[in-house]
Amino acid sequence: MLTVVCCLWRDPGYRYGLRYGPEHVNRLRRMVRRHLSMPHRFVALVDDPVGIDEDIETIPLWPDHRDMGGTWCRVRLFASEMRRLLGERFVLLDLDVVVTGALDPLFDRPEEFVTGVSYNPAAAYNTGTYLLTAGSRAEVWDRFSPAAARRAVTVDGMWEQGWASYILGAGEATWGVEDGVYEYGRHVARGNGGALPANARLVAFSGPHDPSLPACQALSPWIAEHWM
Repeated sequence: MLTVVCCLWRDPGYRYGLRYGPEHVNRLRRMVRRHLSMPHRFVALVDDPVGIDEDIETIPLWPDHRDMGGTWCRVRLFASEMRRLLGERFVLLDLDVVVTGALDPLFDRPEEFVTGVSYNPAAAYNTGTYLLTAGSRAEVWDRFSPAAARRAVTVDGMWEQGWASYILGAGEATWGVEDGVYEYGRHVARGNGGALPANARLVAFSGPHDPSLPACQALSPWIAEHWM
């Protein structure tokens, strides 16, 4: 069975000043429930389960590399031990994605690893969303150290996606706009005047954009319809 995973931890130093809480986990669960028909479990890796809906399975989030800031703690999701914790096959979803269409075609893929395209030249992949056969890319975790990561990832905000891109290199399977996966700032706000593309299944927000922000909701009224 597929496991859908999200992560929530308190990070008061997050550079854009955005705060995520249990309501974001609950909202993501509802969006996934509406748009994913294949059998799945929904797991939240959290530092505090208070406020998370009862139908969501919670697992304590490890402390590894939380002190590095950003999303560095998510590197451990590539470890072989995730097969025991999360099952053979899992999907990671960022808390700030908006699900707008059927997810089954994205997650019913044969490849061991499928991830989003990064539109920042500092990283090949956007690992805020990916599908993984647990442990199949264990080198991302096995080769990790804070010192090595700081040498390899020198652009602010690339965090674990920069490290994964560095370790994996070119050639991994990706989702793009042809699959209905869009990056809000690049494809929607700038490229489509804020309107939702007709084939959109999942819209990823990054940088200063977030579905909770009034400016994004004013430009894209469809956010209120789907992000609930």
